[in-house]
Amino acid sequence: MRWTYRSPIERQTEFEPTSRALVPGLRTPFPLRDYTPAMLAGDPVANIFLEIFDEILAPIISTLDCYFAYLDPDLAPMDFVDYMSTWLLVSQEQGWNASMKRQALGSAVARSQWRGTSKSIADRVTELFGGSCSVSDSGEVITDRDFNDPSTWPEASAPKVTVTFTPTDGSTVNEIDIRDALQSVLPAHVEFVLTVET
Repeated sequence: MRWTYRSPIERQTEFEPTSRALVPGLRTPFPLRDYTPAMLAGDPVANIFLEIFDEILAPIISTLDCYFAYLDPDLAPMDFVDYMSTWLLVSQEQGWNASMKRQALGSAVARSQWRGTSKSIADRVTELFGGSCSVSDSGEVITDRDFNDPSTWPEASAPKVTVTFTPTDGSTVNEIDIRDALQSVLPAHVEFVLTVET
């Protein structure tokens, strides 16, 4: 399946309309009539307006009362899960179902500590495309017990990341899709080499 990587900013502008709107029959816990001066509480026209305002405000109050649940990936409405995913760079591609999106969002914060490392690159590939992935990089540290003039230090090799991906049996994965998906986790200055084994 061919798909195009979209940045979180691009994805954020393409949400479906929210399901939080007027909810027929939803009662407000704070009827405006209870807070109206006595001379207006007996006015039938004022009461009609107050009932209309109560109906409009009831979904807002309900949303605010349940705000803690909106921040829980297991409880939040799907449109809000999609919105939170743009904050944490969780992919919405590849036709993920609701369960997969919630699981990825729930683990995004813990995974963010590994961002830019070999582990995060391998996790990103296997999360989106399945199969197995091995990552090697050219990172190295050279130490010496004695002081040396920096001009005598050996020339550092250019940073490079090599990703070898093996898809599951019977699946076909386009190399361009993997490159697009790794844009958000690869350091920009690092040379990237990708091998897809068949």
